[in-house]
Amino acid sequence: QLRQAIREDSDLNSLLDAYTTQHKILGSGDSTLTLSGLWDQIQEYRHAKEELKTALDKSHPEIFNYRGIDLEKIQAETARDSSATICFYTQNNLFYRVYIAPDTVISEALNPILPDVLEETETLGLAVSSPDNRADLAPSARRLYQLLFGSLDDLLPDRLSIIADGPLQNVPFNALRRDREGEPKPRYLGVEIALNRQLSLGTKQLLDGLNHDINDPTPFAMAPAFDNTEVQFAGLRQAGYVLPPLYYSKAEVENLEALGSGHYLIGEDATVEAYHDAVTNHSIVHLATHAISSTNDGLKSRIYFTSNDEEPVYMTAADIGDQTINADLVTLSACETGAGGSHYLEGRNGLTRAYLLAGARSVVSSNWAIDDKATAEMMADFYAEIARGVAPDYALRTARAKYVERHPSATPYKWAAFDAYGSMRPVRWDVNATSWSDYLLWGLGMIVVAGGLLVYTRNRAA
Repeated sequence: QLRQAIREDSDLNSLLDAYTTQHKILGSGDSTLTLSGLWDQIQEYRHAKEELKTALDKSHPEIFNYRGIDLEKIQAETARDSSATICFYTQNNLFYRVYIAPDTVISEALNPILPDVLEETETLGLAVSSPDNRADLAPSARRLYQLLFGSLDDLLPDRLSIIADGPLQNVPFNALRRDREGEPKPRYLGVEIALNRQLSLGTKQLLDGLNHDINDPTPFAMAPAFDNTEVQFAGLRQAGYVLPPLYYSKAEVENLEALGSGHYLIGEDATVEAYHDAVTNHSIVHLATHAISSTNDGLKSRIYFTSNDEEPVYMTAADIGDQTINADLVTLSACETGAGGSHYLEGRNGLTRAYLLAGARSVVSSNWAIDDKATAEMMADFYAEIARGVAPDYALRTARAKYVERHPSATPYKWAAFDAYGSMRPVRWDVNATSWSDYLLWGLGMIVVAGGLLVYTRNRAA
């Protein structure tokens, strides 16, 4: 039955090839997988394929004609910026690590340490994401670093792309400690190395090669005003959540405006209608607002604006994914915008993936509920680097390093939440460009001057 299916379906043949390749590259693979088990996986694959065909009627042929990853091409790409990519894959009790650098590929099965990795990930992830946690994070942060990176420590370059699936998506990579117990100063991974996160090797290649035209090489930034409005969420854990005021979001956008030209909306002007009018035009989109993720259904994760009558309104990840956004960078400066639900085929679904699917070349998002004041301070440093032509992952590293230097006793909760996803090319920003608002003010000024001259002329004639 299996042989007949493979003969009749080229996609199943490719699946079997991929399974065989996994054994060759990653070692023995799942030695418990029987012929019957492989047949069950193929049936599951067929069902998923039909679901995707229904949901993505126009693009599914391209998805299923894709035949794999070209490691040589990936190595050539890492050679251009002296970077490396590290992939962590988990399935059942299997744990693989693949390290790809310009001159080497290291594939290892690390199955025995998986229970320890999962335990430390849960412990550290919960502790780092809690603003009230007072526990000593150093032991878990050091141990998890040694488990995941220890044998590769000497190989890590200045820039590192990280792909992690399953529960390892929750590893707070920025907060991992490279120092040993007894060293006088902490050495955080996200402060010493420019980290970027990727959904997969395939999407990394796709986004690295993405080029699109933009109408306005300046930021579009919004900071809506909220006033303790209670909102309800059917089926989400945050039912009855209150949208409190964001006391530093205004300063966040004002700091951005001080760096260069753009379209900046604060308070009652930051409406969802204004968002739709401007979001497709700019090279940078910055949203300093509220967001809520759904771990049950990532497509229901939502980001908040206000309406023209100043009531909170939201857009879901599903809504955003249906749009077209030609931005080099989208920064989701809100709580847990990098979180979401997990899909067994596509990984984590949420606001980050939605903006990448909509066309953003890179997205900066948060892994937990963020500190309003600390975020505004970090974003000022982040955009100062972006305005100088620095890539998003390097800009985030600088922002983290400066915050830790100014606040050495601050916990990682305040500075380690944000990750950069997608292409890490510099962002287009003409800081000296004349924005549409400048043109509007100039036009209004000319009208006032012309009106004054007309009144003056008539008075003289009279």
